[in-house]
Amino acid sequence: MNKGSFFLTDLYFRQVQIMVVVLLILLLPLVSSAQLKPEDITVLRERAQEESWSFTVGENGATGYAYEELCGLKAPDNWATAGVFDPMAEKLDLPAFLDWREQSGCTPVRNQEGCGSCWAFATVGVLECNIRIIDGRTVDLSEQWLLSCNTLGYDCTGGWFVHGYHQSLVDPCGQTGAVLEIDFPYVASKIPCGCPYDHYYFISRWAYVGTANTIPPVEAIKQAIMQYGPVAVAVRTSPAMFAYTGGIFNYNEQKEVDHGVVLVGWDDSQGTGGVWFMRNSWGPNWGEDGYMRIEYGCSKIGYGACYVEYPGLKELAFTYPEGLVSSVYPQETTLFEMHVESSYNGIPKPGTGQIHFSVDGSDYLVQALTEIEDNHYQVILPALDCGQELKYYMSAEELNDRRFYDPETVEVFAPVVASDIFTVFEDDFETDRGWTVSGDAESGHWERGIPAGGDSGTPAADFDGSGQCFLTGNAEGVNVDNGTTVLTSPVFELTFQPARISYAFWFHSDCGGIPDDRLCVLISNDGGAEWQPVATVRAGERPSFGGWYERMFRVDDFVTPTGTMKLRFEVADTNESSCVEAAVDAVRVNYYDCVIFICGDVNRDWIGPDIADITFLISYLYLGGPSPIVIKAGDVNNSGGDLDIADITHLIAHLYIDYRALDCPR
Repeated sequence: MNKGSFFLTDLYFRQVQIMVVVLLILLLPLVSSAQLKPEDITVLRERAQEESWSFTVGENGATGYAYEELCGLKAPDNWATAGVFDPMAEKLDLPAFLDWREQSGCTPVRNQEGCGSCWAFATVGVLECNIRIIDGRTVDLSEQWLLSCNTLGYDCTGGWFVHGYHQSLVDPCGQTGAVLEIDFPYVASKIPCGCPYDHYYFISRWAYVGTANTIPPVEAIKQAIMQYGPVAVAVRTSPAMFAYTGGIFNYNEQKEVDHGVVLVGWDDSQGTGGVWFMRNSWGPNWGEDGYMRIEYGCSKIGYGACYVEYPGLKELAFTYPEGLVSSVYPQETTLFEMHVESSYNGIPKPGTGQIHFSVDGSDYLVQALTEIEDNHYQVILPALDCGQELKYYMSAEELNDRRFYDPETVEVFAPVVASDIFTVFEDDFETDRGWTVSGDAESGHWERGIPAGGDSGTPAADFDGSGQCFLTGNAEGVNVDNGTTVLTSPVFELTFQPARISYAFWFHSDCGGIPDDRLCVLISNDGGAEWQPVATVRAGERPSFGGWYERMFRVDDFVTPTGTMKLRFEVADTNESSCVEAAVDAVRVNYYDCVIFICGDVNRDWIGPDIADITFLISYLYLGGPSPIVIKAGDVNNSGGDLDIADITHLIAHLYIDYRALDCPR
């Protein structure tokens, strides 16, 4: 045997070396709960060379942490069946490149450190970016509040996206909305909640992109990023991702997702078919200053993609010292004051107050308000005929020229234009007025009482302060479950036109509520034989995360008023994982009188007002005749019955005592 036979040939040695590298790589995922050591980095570099990876690896800000400290995303079993999904059906013209970083739409990269709280950082990350885009403000929001104060059991060992806590879900103190980092700093462990905290930022809704149980199409995710700003997504990590230092990541690991990140844009010209710009929460010393370029479809990137809709911070407060008017007199301008003040840290800009108003459904007109003193305005509502429909909202600018509105949503103010308003039916629910309850829900049916409170979805008090209201499942932990509960009013008479019905409602749907969870308002003019829908609030819409809201509608917009009217409130729970609660209070049915008198010389004898005018009115009512005036005939003063002497007295009082109509001479 010669000397050379005692040694491996160079070729054989090289083959063994490759086998060892491959074996180490195969074993690497099994030991990935430990930190990546220098020898692990060497193995990864060997594989990068062998497989021609288009990215580099090395020690960085993440390689010093164990797997469980970096990856804590765990999808709930019901997330795909209980979530609200947006298929992004409206197709937009998408650019080949978009990067919110280049449009000042991203806040600094954060570091979750040794805690598997990526789910909280992805949740906070999309809201911070939205605030940067919409408000132009860089804020640091508290991931620790989500980590410590969630009631879902999420902690450093794992969790899922929790946008609901920025919208409707409440912490142990009954509060919702984002908390500032300075108020509850991050410590990378689940410490006691310690609430209450101040809450400044809220989202109006959020939704998953695409359809359930799929990774959304690239085009759908792009559209969500373009419409709603950066989105939160899941991805599958790997040792290669932990050690990523730059380049286009193309290592495709297809095991279950385990990490939550944020996508801030894309570029179709990079990689084999395009790349996402992925913002991580492993600090700025990981990857490309905390970001990664990752190819479309790589390592399940995009799974669970979800966006938030942020309406903007209301930095101005609108107050009305004399109150908002609920009715205006016909043919008369109405005056009241509006004050614009600072809210949060906004500063109102003097001279920018405006009223936006619409008459009978016309396009909104904009009119500058008269400034009494800095940021104090006189509002003048236009003179209208009785029965016309007036809608308006207010606005003013902050010092940086951003305009804010009141109401801040799509709602508007809508006073009644009438000479007299009469209440036909009202109920504060302090006594039993004959409402009935029906439905097929397994639990949580309507019941009248003082709110028990304590449950996250129920009001702590009634709306009007009288004490009682109608609620669904008025007990701790009881909500509408698997079906519908129906609250129906007693019959009330409404033979007058026009008329309006006002009511206050509370609707709360979370725990994975789907759009079919709803509160419906219906009206009937035949004693309940047939019903016409008036309004529907669905899960995911702004009024569906608790809070009292007051609404009003014109009866004759839906049915002809009769003597056998009924009102109905239906609440439906259509998913077993939903938590649905509702309440109703302060129901009021008003008939408004449209008697309009042309004061002065009613009968055109050029003398007046005098007894001849009164005679003319009486003859008009009983005999008919020309119509220089508009009169609601019949029971004018709403006292019951047909036209009688009391109605004539009512008319005379209007003519001689109530001179508001057209500045009638006394």
